[in-house]
Amino acid sequence: MFTTKQVITQTARMELWVNIIVALLISFFALIFIPLSYENPIAWFVGLSIISYIFVYFTMGLRSRITLHKELTYTLSIPEHSSNSCRKIPFEYITHVEVCEYKLFKRDCYYPDEVNNDYYYKKTMFGYQGAGLIVCYQLPKTMSGDFIVRGIRFPAPKANECLSVIKENMRGV
Repeated sequence: MFTTKQVITQTARMELWVNIIVALLISFFALIFIPLSYENPIAWFVGLSIISYIFVYFTMGLRSRITLHKELTYTLSIPEHSSNSCRKIPFEYITHVEVCEYKLFKRDCYYPDEVNNDYYYKKTMFGYQGAGLIVCYQLPKTMSGDFIVRGIRFPAPKANECLSVIKENMRGV
């Protein structure tokens, strides 16, 4: 039998023009270390630009997923606010979930009512435009020692699909 099954996996990526600008900046910086006496410095730059774009595209994304475990419990893996690890939240701890919108140069200061503002984290990504999710959750007293409702906002390109899966499988709400 299976131990875990990926129900939804999504990766938020920057806009195409942001990827191109970052890749060109990396290739300009890398070109400093290549002597101009080599043949075809233009070919070097084009090659470095392509490699840099591939590197930027596949490494500068924000991945989140919903998994189904063998105990038939669902978890939401969200990016940790202070590192590159993921926090796994069982659906039974989720108290509220909603869709939000990420705009390029507009910062949203919206806080859900039930969330303690000190425990509300926004995962941002420069150059991302599109849908996102706001997830509020409350850990049991045995895990955190308190009954604080926490929240996180993160980019989610498949936000509506995630919202429907979470709402269908949440218990008690």
